[in-house]
Amino acid sequence: MIRFAKAKTTSKKPTQSNGKKVTLNKLKSFLTAAEPEVVEILLSNWNAQSSSVTYKELREAYLAGGLSEKQFQKWQKDYAKLINSTLAVKWQQAAAAAAQEVMAKYPYFVYEPAVSASMGFIKQHGAELVTNLAKEQREALNALIAHCSGYTAISPDEAARIMRPCIGLTKPQALANARYRESVKAAYLNAHPHGKAATAEKKAAEAAARYAARQHRYRAQSIARTELAYAYNVGAYGATKDAQAKGYIGACVKIWLTAYDERVCPICSQLDDEKHNLEVAFSNGKMLPPAHPQCRCAVAYEEAPAGNLYPVLQSDIIDTQAPQSLPPASVSEPAAPMPALKPAGGYNMTDVMDDLNLLPQNLHGAAIRSDGGMLEGLNLTGRRITIGGAEYYEFSGKLMAKAWEAIAKNAKKRGLSSKMQFLARNADGTYNIGNVGMELSAHRITTLDHSVFEVYADYINKEQYSMGGFFRIRVPATGNMAADRKAMEQIFDKAGLRALTANPTNAEGLLLKKSRIAWQRNPQAMGGLEGASAAQRSAKIDQILRQEGITEARVQSMKLREVFPGYSTYVDEAAGMEYRKLGLTHIWAGVDSADNVVAICQSDGFAATNYRITAGMKKCGASPGADMASGGADSVFTRIGVNTKDRYAHSYLGGQYRVIIAPDELNRTDWYAYEYDNYGNARMDGGFKNRKSSLDFVKSMGKKDGYDCSNEIMFRHGISTDKFLGISCETAGGRNFLIQKFRDAGITKFNGVPIEEFVTVTTRVGDDSIRGIQGLSYYNNDNLF
Repeated sequence: MIRFAKAKTTSKKPTQSNGKKVTLNKLKSFLTAAEPEVVEILLSNWNAQSSSVTYKELREAYLAGGLSEKQFQKWQKDYAKLINSTLAVKWQQAAAAAAQEVMAKYPYFVYEPAVSASMGFIKQHGAELVTNLAKEQREALNALIAHCSGYTAISPDEAARIMRPCIGLTKPQALANARYRESVKAAYLNAHPHGKAATAEKKAAEAAARYAARQHRYRAQSIARTELAYAYNVGAYGATKDAQAKGYIGACVKIWLTAYDERVCPICSQLDDEKHNLEVAFSNGKMLPPAHPQCRCAVAYEEAPAGNLYPVLQSDIIDTQAPQSLPPASVSEPAAPMPALKPAGGYNMTDVMDDLNLLPQNLHGAAIRSDGGMLEGLNLTGRRITIGGAEYYEFSGKLMAKAWEAIAKNAKKRGLSSKMQFLARNADGTYNIGNVGMELSAHRITTLDHSVFEVYADYINKEQYSMGGFFRIRVPATGNMAADRKAMEQIFDKAGLRALTANPTNAEGLLLKKSRIAWQRNPQAMGGLEGASAAQRSAKIDQILRQEGITEARVQSMKLREVFPGYSTYVDEAAGMEYRKLGLTHIWAGVDSADNVVAICQSDGFAATNYRITAGMKKCGASPGADMASGGADSVFTRIGVNTKDRYAHSYLGGQYRVIIAPDELNRTDWYAYEYDNYGNARMDGGFKNRKSSLDFVKSMGKKDGYDCSNEIMFRHGISTDKFLGISCETAGGRNFLIQKFRDAGITKFNGVPIEEFVTVTTRVGDDSIRGIQGLSYYNNDNLF
């Protein structure tokens, strides 16, 4: 990654934050484009390896107590062929891509990665990677053999079947797969005492195979991202050194840059902005990133003023006669196992309780499926956070009305009344005690180990309606997983929420599916079920579905998706065609400035006010105070797009920039809408119960002359950037200004589309109908301006 800031006495040095964005976004753009192909290459290789090893060989390995040297050598040859013939080419392309900036700056400078010294480092690293990959594979299968040998009843045939899907995995991944297989088998036999062992084995094998596929993809992504980033940074370093040798560039310093977001790990955060002369290693002992697998750091290069090289530290003095080499960034460096890919609908709570490392240390956390007796949407949000230098596990969610009242009373009785503080998040993703962004009246329970449970106290008046039922649990992370798990169970117990440490049952998941679709199809009937018993509620929901023509097959086909980080909901794909027939073409949201458009595109997407507050972000929105009171702050405000001549500018916040969103976002079952501006009101006494059904809303907006510019569609929690189809600008000048803002941020493409095509000038809502209907394939057609 190259960034040059030619030092001049007459000009100011560019701010580091801007330089970071440009440099890091270039690396991010390259990885986004190059990683998928490498992932598929690795997956194909592991599939081929798995197919080439016979069950007979695996049985013999089990009986012999380990994998033979012959098989190990064969895998070494396979990896050598893969790396030398395929991956080395990708690395060379990465090195060449990293050199583009310096080549553009000095047109007569030619950089040839294939003959550059940097390619020597890449080749050396490739040789080490061959050994590491084969060694990891051998260790993984030998560990499985040892694991299987501990069960006296297991046969060589069964051992071979357990080993087969794990070819290509690491030792921790392979053992995790074996344990998962055992748990599935045991769960089936417990649930079906008279079931056949063969059936249990078949179900376990199928589940383990699916799990192995996710593990393989996660490992392939980790290797692809790490090795491409390594080659890219080596290429930037090599180009800089070559340009110096040829006299194009003077003395330089290199600066370690982290991704500067909530996901930056403690290892890299300590390296941020560290500067050294080119031949000197950083404080972690490495010449260049990556510091660890999936590291997203890069290096910027700044040319120093003539005769005034960045001050040489005593620790920087090196023997110039000694050979210098770049320490390779092996994907095997950290001992910690790579977790399996997160399921599309989020983790199950028991998975998290078994492995607290699944909780991410990021802005919004991960969606967790928890018991449905009292939890809204069966959805908890879990993450790891750092407050005042101490690390915590944090769970948050919203309780149903009756549960909220009971739990709040329990907390008041067993704890104390206080203020629940939402701390403002620091730039490095941490939080400082006392830096409060917002407070809520709360009841709190604490334990001797400093675990804390807090719940919003106002279950009677519900003044902050959007936060109704909100609770939060924090447990100190000591590093002792068993002790931390026990502390977590204790605080859930004291809060009266021990049930939330279990997974939802199939019956609870089915009831949620049914209630979500009934909630959209007949809001009036669902609004009348507040005091109904569980049996009455279930019977009424089934009646609504029958009246609406919703079949059991359709309900079963609904998929659970984590539609925004930390939040999952069910998606009804069959609804898309119904909405399309009624006139839906796209969804859109107005944004008031070019800077905010870029900021949204650089983030996870549109985030609801509640979500921003709980994560420690700035509270924002057109009317955040009113939205908190009405309940609208729990959702993102958008508007429907149909083929109409109405102008975007006639809608509030529609006059400058509009984000065009894919119409299939309406397949989510968690949105509600009004034909008029109602602050997203979610109160029963605020029109919520009497709102139109999903079909009637789309129908009314799609009919001729029926479009109302003040309509609003409310999506819970957020809308991800992968649903963005384009940016609409009111004027050509506004478009040019926005494109320049994207370029300044280092963004040349978005969702794979060149930014010059992604950003267009359209003034009427219907102008974006084709783009909405065709999605990103629109940009491959002749519809562009």
